[in-house]
Amino acid sequence: LAAFALLVGLGGVGAGGWSLWQLQQLQQQDQQQRDQLQSARAESGKVGELIGQLERRLNQLPSADELDERRRLLANLQGDQQRLSQRLESVLDGSRQDWRLDEAEHLLRLATLRLSALQDVASAEALVLAADEILREQDDPAAFAAREQLSRSLEALRTTQRPDRVGLFLQLAALREQAASLNPLAPSFAGQGDVLADLAAEG
Repeated sequence: LAAFALLVGLGGVGAGGWSLWQLQQLQQQDQQQRDQLQSARAESGKVGELIGQLERRLNQLPSADELDERRRLLANLQGDQQRLSQRLESVLDGSRQDWRLDEAEHLLRLATLRLSALQDVASAEALVLAADEILREQDDPAAFAAREQLSRSLEALRTTQRPDRVGLFLQLAALREQAASLNPLAPSFAGQGDVLADLAAEG
């Protein structure tokens, strides 16, 4: 009986130890589940915050009507900018054309001056050619008559005998030196009956 009682006691101790171990395991599992639940709640809170941020951003975005209005305004602005650029380009082109035409007129004035004052046919021809090139670049039908006249002027210049300007200048310089070396002569009057001679004699 004593041995049986000992065995029963040992069995009870073993059963109690087993029960205690199982209880500890259950407590550990329960703690793990609580930790996991707390972590899940924290993650859920973060997700909730992100959802809230997204909702606030979505609320800040313009509506479909506002987007359509902005697209319309943007299209209008782009159209206005394009029209303004075209007008500006037209004004600039007009200014450039006017400036080039003024340049052509100036070249023709220089050609006239060279030809009339200096008899410089070669320079006059070059200036007329430059003016004709400007008119050609304009590609303006109204300039056709002017270019036709320039063509006749160029032909006349090309067929004009070119004077020896250097030789003429040297001759003129020599004549000036020769004239400067001459002695002034007293005036003489031919014929006693000449009126000028009589007036001189009376003086």
